[in-house]
Amino acid sequence: MTPPRFPFVPGHGPGDATSWRDDLKHVAILRNTVHRRGVTAPALRNLLDYEVRLASFASLLPDEKSTLYQAVARGAGTVHAAVLCQRRWNSGAGGTIVMSEPGQPPIRVDTDDSNLAIPEWLDGLSLALIARDQATINTLTAPASIETCAQSAEVLDPYWEPYGKAFASAIVEPDTAKHWIQIALGALGEARIADPTRVELLDYPLISVLAALAERNTQAYNAALFEAIQKHRQYYAQPDQIRNWHGFFSLSLNGLCAAAFDVGLPVEVRTDYLLNDLISGNFPRELTAVTLHYPLRAIADADEARWFLDLEGIPRQNRQHSVVEHDGQVRARYVIRDAPGLSHAVAEFLLPADGKISANAAPALDAGELMYLAEVYSSGAGSDPQRRAALQDAIHCVKLALRRLPANRKSIKFQSRLGREYYEAEPGRFDRERLSAYLDSLKRDLASMNEALEGDATSSVPPRMSEDEARAGTLIAIEIIRVQVMPLLEALAHDEEGKIVEQIKPRDEDYARVFIGEAAQIAQKSYSALWKQEPPRTAQSMPDVVVRCFLTPAGMLADENDLSLQFPRGYRSIAHWLQPERIWLAWKYLAPGAQSGVAYNGLVWMDDHWAWFPKPFRVLSELADR
Repeated sequence: MTPPRFPFVPGHGPGDATSWRDDLKHVAILRNTVHRRGVTAPALRNLLDYEVRLASFASLLPDEKSTLYQAVARGAGTVHAAVLCQRRWNSGAGGTIVMSEPGQPPIRVDTDDSNLAIPEWLDGLSLALIARDQATINTLTAPASIETCAQSAEVLDPYWEPYGKAFASAIVEPDTAKHWIQIALGALGEARIADPTRVELLDYPLISVLAALAERNTQAYNAALFEAIQKHRQYYAQPDQIRNWHGFFSLSLNGLCAAAFDVGLPVEVRTDYLLNDLISGNFPRELTAVTLHYPLRAIADADEARWFLDLEGIPRQNRQHSVVEHDGQVRARYVIRDAPGLSHAVAEFLLPADGKISANAAPALDAGELMYLAEVYSSGAGSDPQRRAALQDAIHCVKLALRRLPANRKSIKFQSRLGREYYEAEPGRFDRERLSAYLDSLKRDLASMNEALEGDATSSVPPRMSEDEARAGTLIAIEIIRVQVMPLLEALAHDEEGKIVEQIKPRDEDYARVFIGEAAQIAQKSYSALWKQEPPRTAQSMPDVVVRCFLTPAGMLADENDLSLQFPRGYRSIAHWLQPERIWLAWKYLAPGAQSGVAYNGLVWMDDHWAWFPKPFRVLSELADR
């Protein structure tokens, strides 16, 4: 018989279990009291704390297994609701969260600050991993959820945010975990608030476990796990920590072991601090359903509801809609499921009665949001039915914005942060005369496109496409790409060794997909030499970096417009050598609060990867001079 690789690690002996049974009963009373008085967003943080305590106390009591299992499942639902509350509150978007615990009446919580920080988020994600609560995992691992729990440097050490991103990426995006692990390790060395002993014995060891999990390396995983368990015991066996309930069993390590088990990594470490039933998922539990209900909005027509959800970044395949009647009002109801970072939501919109928008709710979109959408919808290139449908949406957005603008531009009010920021960036774009000229320009573009499509003998496309096809495309293409690229841009800012940059080196087949005609050969020759002799670098010397990025289809780079203005003017002279449908990106790194910084450009979305062509106007200068 082969002896085990690792010796058994016993618990540190937290004392008489009788006293912990009394504490368990006390915490159960506290939890019930919160429910009896009414659950609010700040109370969700307390409830999460109570569920973690109940699980910790019950882990010492063999006859309290059901309490342990229930606390794990309820805690996952509680943190799900708390994070959604905090995200919506931070964005100023509002709404109501509905929690439906099994066998209990639904609990409605108005969005507010839940006061969650990354340590509580980490406990909650660990509970969700153990409970296999995929809805909570989806919501919590979204970058917006981690960022909403980040606290100022005066409250928590800055290492917590990259630490949380390292944890999340090891679970759902292991290819990026190495980057965040490196950042977290560097930030841990700068810790000033946290107890140094805690950082050394609890936080550092977890990083090695994350790295091995992301690599799916069984041997390295168990070696790192064994070391982390030993240091966990060392920390909580200290006289001043021995009765600290956080140490009864390691919540974060049990969560990671559950994740490892689910991807096929065997857990070979034997210890009192790891609970096999939690790791294997072999225990009974009922999960809490958590649903975000958007504030009721009024719409001018059905299109505005779809635009609103486009602006929310919710892919069309993740929404279903119906028309319902409520209190004598006709509403469009959209149910969202399994969208990135938003597992379940309901949005209802008041449909216009007698041709007039309802005054009983705020409009779904303000004039600023409508103008932003018009720019996005109209920014696509090409002459195809999908592009035509997007242009029709742009025209419709501008018409509706004109209806919602007051006669005096100075009296404009915006209900949204985006609308206000879009106005403040360039107030002149909201001048009615300028808007009318812009509308006429869009109409001319549509007329030209209709002529091109009607002249295509192979086209059998009807004048108006189906609902899903007609409005798919530009907004989803750009806004979803924007969300997807931000982790890459953040990684590039800290890429001191150039390993991330190397991953966006153009592939041989990329040149013909980005450049037209002889420009492809010229670009391939020049960029191949550049990447071989002196690869570009993006690492920043600033400890804290703010990223701003700008995207546009290449077809928009040929002339002056709101999207092309974010790119160097050299692009104007070479735009006709670029494939018009490709999305190009320019970005900046700035110090917090700064107005200027270090600018880069030339990142191109290749449908399944990014390729970087820095300053193509220099590479193609000989063509531009012709």
